[in-house]
Amino acid sequence: MPDDARAMPLEFDAIRSEADLRAFVARYRLKALSPHPASAHTLGEWTGSVGGQAVFMRSRRIAAPYGPRGAWVQRLSLSIGTAGGGPLAERQLDLALA
Repeated sequence: MPDDARAMPLEFDAIRSEADLRAFVARYRLKALSPHPASAHTLGEWTGSVGGQAVFMRSRRIAAPYGPRGAWVQRLSLSIGTAGGGPLAERQLDLALA
């Protein structure tokens, strides 16, 4: 497992598919959280620690901000930082839903 949280955002930015997402979760040994029942659009949430930094990632289904009306995308959000401190990095990207 990588121990440097600074490389994580670059690898996150390279995610282009569900397979890439699964590989990213496995590489950083992120633990899946149970989806919140009140959030029907949440596809998954993961947490972990890299290089002493807390990591949180969420996958949600949202209306596509581009493309045809009624289209949906999977939005991934990543936050890396220490509890109580400001985030070291925050990233967001959209994937086409299969």
